[in-house]
Amino acid sequence: MAESCDICGREGPVDLFSSGCAPITYAGCPECRVRGAEELGVAGLWYLLEGGGAAAEALLSRLTVWEEGAYVGADRVRAYVERNRDRLLAELNATYELIDLPEEPGGEGKI
Repeated sequence: MAESCDICGREGPVDLFSSGCAPITYAGCPECRVRGAEELGVAGLWYLLEGGGAAAEALLSRLTVWEEGAYVGADRVRAYVERNRDRLLAELNATYELIDLPEEPGGEGKI
């Protein structure tokens, strides 16, 4: 069964693997999996929240992301954050309503 890679969008077989910078599981193609690639939006949001410190910079220097048809690195993540900072922050402050979830185990309704 053909699927689409969550990272690069290529059609073909995918496997599940975990992000190296966020609590996310990707359905990724073999090449993205081998490269340990991250989706640019995920890497950008992580860097916006964690960037600046020595540990974050060290991880960022090792990240590979997919952007516009190519695997790229840290400079493109930084540029993405700069271009999208206001939108990313607005998304963090958005309110979401969880519906049709049990209020308590075995119950029904809104939380």
